[in-house]
Amino acid sequence: MLAGCGKEKNVKPTVSSRDIATSVPVQSTSVNTTLTYNVGFELPVQKVITLIDKNTLKMVYNETVNLLVDPSEYDRAWGLRLTENFSSSALASFDYTTVTKEGHVTKNWVDENLNNVILKGKADTSVNGVKKVKVKIERAFTFTKEYTTPQLAIAEQNAILARQNDIISFASFYYSEDKKISPATAKAQVIYVKN
Repeated sequence: MLAGCGKEKNVKPTVSSRDIATSVPVQSTSVNTTLTYNVGFELPVQKVITLIDKNTLKMVYNETVNLLVDPSEYDRAWGLRLTENFSSSALASFDYTTVTKEGHVTKNWVDENLNNVILKGKADTSVNGVKKVKVKIERAFTFTKEYTTPQLAIAEQNAILARQNDIISFASFYYSEDKKISPATAKAQVIYVKN
């Protein structure tokens, strides 16, 4: 499914405001608690391959996201979550399929709980001298739309290939019963290429 992997040049971690070495104190009159979502992102440009199959436009998006997380939080958390928002890209108007860890094909749904996802890997690293775990996520989305003629599908493909400002937004957080904590967020540029 994946052609290969390698280190992207000029890719630097996008560090969320919550990706800090110390905890973010929460003001409380009764209990002094500490809440953290020490999640940072390494987001290379996200590549979408477009192709025409008769009168259907297909776009294959191999999501590539590295999360930088606090090792102790990662070890004790119930689950690390990752969500995608395609609304600022051409992908938003297409249906998509993904394949679950168990091999089931799902339509317009992807599991956000990374406990249920086959990870590309994880490795120890450091950011500004602070130890982190790099969680590598790579998974495939296949977006499709059927048109009445092949010419209409080709015209849509050409319009998408010309788009230059599309982005995908990501949010990541540890599972928490405290609904007041906002997830760490980041955006990645999308490029469309013709197969």
